[in-house]
Amino acid sequence: MADTLLTVADVLFNAFDVSDADVSDLRQDAVLVPRMPAEPSSNGTVHKYVKRVTAPTVGWRSVNAGRFMSKSGDQTVTANLTCLDFSWDVDAALIDGAARRGGPEAIIAREGLAHVGAALFAYETQLINGTINGDAAGFSGFANALSALTNKMVVDAGGDAGGVGGNTSGNTSLYAIRLGRNDCTAVFNGDQTIELSPSVMTKNLDGSSKSYGAWFTEGHAWLGLQVGGAYSIGRIANIDEDHPLTDDLVATLLSRFPAGRRPNLLVCNPAGQELLRQSRTATNPTGTPAPLPEDVFGIPLAITDAVLNTEGVIS
Repeated sequence: MADTLLTVADVLFNAFDVSDADVSDLRQDAVLVPRMPAEPSSNGTVHKYVKRVTAPTVGWRSVNAGRFMSKSGDQTVTANLTCLDFSWDVDAALIDGAARRGGPEAIIAREGLAHVGAALFAYETQLINGTINGDAAGFSGFANALSALTNKMVVDAGGDAGGVGGNTSGNTSLYAIRLGRNDCTAVFNGDQTIELSPSVMTKNLDGSSKSYGAWFTEGHAWLGLQVGGAYSIGRIANIDEDHPLTDDLVATLLSRFPAGRRPNLLVCNPAGQELLRQSRTATNPTGTPAPLPEDVFGIPLAITDAVLNTEGVIS
């Protein structure tokens, strides 16, 4: 796939008679990433942490009578970070010939804003879909951890990929997440999440291997995900139009979490939210359309397009 670079037509949008408003037709708003706590990697691009898998033995005893003791059981978990690249360049001739408020640097900055925004949404997509429905070159996400109905933290809505959100086929999901340093957290390598270099003049090559000058900005981030333990996330899978998301399904999923460690965020896409709203309307004794849900049982509901409508059946 060839590079798609900024053209003269793109620069025309940056003329003096165009507003500075940042308007977009894209469904690329990251809503989960800003809510995620961020944790520096423990060891470069390989993040390791220890989770407790068995409890120590405790018990009552009488005076002068001993008891057998045992220690807790721990397990080391490894989460690999992968590199997300969002570098960009702009032909120097476009920069030097541009007329725009803020000067030529504004074109580089505006293009950079678009690249960073796309990177954040790519990260959010990978956090949720992992290498299953996300990018195979990325890291494992929620879908990797909750990929089978045999996992007790997966609730089956019963859908058979009959379609959702206007699609004629496919399922969607809702994820219940416990955010926190000991549960689900974003992981990055380096001093900060996103690394940006100063823009520098370089020699670029066109499709015919002819050179031209371009302002290049290198941007990358080493990113991953820590899922603290078995009860840090849960999923309602196989949701479609005929097997919608309901409050009962969410209640079932919440019952799988420990009493003192319930999730603090629910995540689905707009189609899932609408199915939940319709289910509430159907059970409303007055028949009045229910409002769009913003929470379920007091747990905030975050809506993101990073949860897909094209998932296959989870079995």
